[in-house]
Amino acid sequence: MGSNLWELSSVRVHQLRLTLLGVGLGSSVGDIWPAVFPDTPDFDEQRPRDGTRRRGVELPIGGILELLEAPGRKDIFRRPAASSTAGDLFSSDNPLFIDELPKFTDMSKSIINSDLHGYSRLAVGAGIFIPAESVEQAYEALSEITSSLNVDPKRMREVIYKVNWAVTSNKAPDGIINRITGFNIPTIIAAQLSSSGEATQLPGREVFVHIDIDINTSQGNAKEIEKSEALAIYNELVDLLCENAEKGECR
Repeated sequence: MGSNLWELSSVRVHQLRLTLLGVGLGSSVGDIWPAVFPDTPDFDEQRPRDGTRRRGVELPIGGILELLEAPGRKDIFRRPAASSTAGDLFSSDNPLFIDELPKFTDMSKSIINSDLHGYSRLAVGAGIFIPAESVEQAYEALSEITSSLNVDPKRMREVIYKVNWAVTSNKAPDGIINRITGFNIPTIIAAQLSSSGEATQLPGREVFVHIDIDINTSQGNAKEIEKSEALAIYNELVDLLCENAEKGECR
C-alpha cells in the first residue's frame, strides 16, 4: 500500500447512494426510471405494506442500481452485486471507488435533470474500504485517517467512530452542508456449518478499514430546490465526498 496505508487508488466501494428528501411533487423515480435507463429491464419490484417501493436494475456496465421509495424520501443505490452478506460487501473483488464514482455521478445527474421535483434536501453517500494485512495494520491506517481519535494500534479494538464536521456553503439552501463520516474495522471470519447446524471456524480471517460517508444539505430547509440549483449543490456534495474518501476525517 506504499508509505500511507490508506491510498485513494486502493480504496474499494460496496455502495454509492443518492438521496432526495421532502419529495412531494412531480413524478416518482420509478415512473421516470425507463426514460433515465432505457433498455435496462427491472430485476425486482416489491410493494411492502409500509408503502416503500423497491425497484432495481442490473446495469450493462456492471453492478446493481436499486431504488427505494418511501413517503418523503427516495434513495438510489449503486452496488457491485445484489448480495448483501458481509463477506460480499467487503470483498477484494469489489470495484475501485475512483472507477465507480464517475459512473454513479452520470446516473445521478440524469435523475436530477429529469422531471422529478419537489425535493428540499440532497444527500450523497458512500461505503468504502481497504483490506489490511492484520488488525494492527488496520488500526495504523485508522490513525492516519482520523484526527480526533487517539489510536493505539496495539491495544485499541472494536472501535466505532462517527462525526459530523459541518461546513459552510454558498450553494446549499441554508448555507450549511453536513459532513458525516463513520469509521470501523470489520473482521470477517469464515465458518463451516455441519449437517447438525454446528459452526466450525475456519483458519484465517479478513480485516478491513471501512469508512461510511454521508454528505447532505441541512434539514432546516423546507423550500423546493430548483433544478438549476440542484446540480451545483450535487457537485459540491460530491467534491466533499471525494475529499473524505481520499483523506478520511476532514474538519
